[in-house]
Amino acid sequence: MFIPKVQPTPTDPAVVDQLKSLSKKIDDLTKEKDVLSAKTAELEIRLRASEHNSVARLANATSTATPLILEPLRALATNDPIPSFPRTERELRLMSSANVVDVLKALDASIHGTPGERKARLRQECGRMDEMRDKGWTNVVDERGENYGKEKNYAARDLRRRASMEETPGEV
Repeated sequence: MFIPKVQPTPTDPAVVDQLKSLSKKIDDLTKEKDVLSAKTAELEIRLRASEHNSVARLANATSTATPLILEPLRALATNDPIPSFPRTERELRLMSSANVVDVLKALDASIHGTPGERKARLRQECGRMDEMRDKGWTNVVDERGENYGKEKNYAARDLRRRASMEETPGEV
């Protein structure tokens, strides 16, 4: 089938306007495609970092090695190792407040709260919740099942103390 090429005449203003309009739409679509491509690339990086961090958290949560060597987490924005991430559980406990904030920022985690709350949040991000559970930290969930984060469970701690006092004979 033969399709003849139609050459628009430059003097026809309707054709010229249509071509300009089509050209602008093509440019707009190209820009939108570029933006979507960039966002897709960012999401792929974030997904890779998130997948790595999930595996690292699981390894950190289930490790029983002494001393505990932490599997490092990666920054969500870049998928690069976090420079100030602690190598061991001891380093995690001894981290400065500034380093804790740096790591939490790299993980896109909240940096609000007291230094102790931020360090507890970092322990959670690392997958090391056992110490927090042992000290009476629990999830706070309302009657609708919405999770409001971690809170000190003083009632559970007090019950454990009373039980341990009852078990020790001879103490007053």
